[in-house]
Amino acid sequence: MQFVLKGGAEIIWRIETDSDSALKIVTAPIMFEKIEHAYSFKEALSMLLVKSISPISGVVGPYIKTYSAPIQIPALTLDEWTSRIENDLPILVESVYKQEVYLLNIAFSDWDTVGRQLRTENIDEGTDINAAKLQHINNAGQWEQYINQTVISCIRKGWGQKYISYINMPMSIEGYFLFLLHKRLPDSEIAIKELANNPDQLGKPLEQAAIVISTWFWRSSLMSVCQLYGKQIWGENSFNKMLAAAIRNKATREQLKYLALLYITTEKLLCGALGSLSEAEQLAFLRIVESESLMPVKIGDDTMTYAQKIMAAGIEEPQWLKYHRLLKNLTGLWFKSALRDVLAKEDVTPDTGISVDVFCHQMAGVITVDPWQTTFEKNMGVLVNIEGLNEVYKNEFKILNWDQLYLAINKVGVALSKMLTSTNKVFVLPVKESRPVLGYPHVNQYWEGRYDTMVEAIPGDGKKPSDWWKYLVEHRFN
Repeated sequence: MQFVLKGGAEIIWRIETDSDSALKIVTAPIMFEKIEHAYSFKEALSMLLVKSISPISGVVGPYIKTYSAPIQIPALTLDEWTSRIENDLPILVESVYKQEVYLLNIAFSDWDTVGRQLRTENIDEGTDINAAKLQHINNAGQWEQYINQTVISCIRKGWGQKYISYINMPMSIEGYFLFLLHKRLPDSEIAIKELANNPDQLGKPLEQAAIVISTWFWRSSLMSVCQLYGKQIWGENSFNKMLAAAIRNKATREQLKYLALLYITTEKLLCGALGSLSEAEQLAFLRIVESESLMPVKIGDDTMTYAQKIMAAGIEEPQWLKYHRLLKNLTGLWFKSALRDVLAKEDVTPDTGISVDVFCHQMAGVITVDPWQTTFEKNMGVLVNIEGLNEVYKNEFKILNWDQLYLAINKVGVALSKMLTSTNKVFVLPVKESRPVLGYPHVNQYWEGRYDTMVEAIPGDGKKPSDWWKYLVEHRFN
């Protein structure tokens, strides 16, 4: 989508594909004076999109000729959808850029571009890559017409509200930690208590209850392990005072920076371990999907099932596969900067007296599996003991091979400790093309889960400490 403003500036928004055959609109970066303004704009854009796919009174759909009689199908095609938004969307854009939109041009990727993107790692579960390639080839001569006839409907993973929205927000590491501490952790505690006190709420789609419970589990677990590591580094009394000061908004910038580095490193360790169990294995499975399709394959008199195909790919723990996409949903906040980038940038920040190098060596000395095992078992015990929640516990957590995760945490932890104590502090984020989706390598080095989503740190103007470095954080479940 190209918006040409009256002043001559060009604004590019993108319509992209997402999981579950969804379409998403990705806006260009927009500056807002206050966070509330950003959320208001997001809500207004979401409502406009919901309206754009909603039935219009008196309009049923195109006539389709049949052998008996013409029938009407209530379907909305992509070209009809674009005609619906071409008036309302520019008005919304004008409200945020404070300039009149002179022109709106909506164009889609050409046949060659799409063909290059039909790669194995881009298969979504349930989508046959071979069928997609065949459709692509068959419509080479009528690509624009084919794309325009794509049917648009309500997103499957958002039946309740017809949309899902995310905000990517630049945040300092201190702001990231405080937002989690003051907003997201309390939200989870309240939500889990509401489910425990009102089991009838589990009557809503189980998937929604599972999201509430899973988010609480991972948020709570991460913070608990973070605290256990912190007590080993600074001593229990000193750490408790530091955390209490942060909770009361009385912490110094030095204390906040230490707490933020501690939490981000702990989070990266968990995501790295989950990535090692899911990303490469998911790619191996997708190659089976591509070579054999998702249809059952006859082997003698037996039929190879979907699960058997996973096993045939050499994947012993298929229950971890889904975490290649759930990583970004663990806490509802996805920190999109590489850990080495954070450590390198914060090491040269002149506004505090902390030594990032000292922290790295301290952190490397306390990374063990024991705090994770203790915390996971404690939190799973909470779910088992709350009436009504144990069913979700069985579906979401009991089926997992936790020993496999502990081994992964240990392996990634060893590599992470080596990275933290390395003398090479210079870091440049590799180009996007060298960080493919599901590109988690089986090598003895530290690697981060969903490394393909990482972006460079954002320099501030440096006029005050809070403007020194910012990092993009994707706020999910908004």
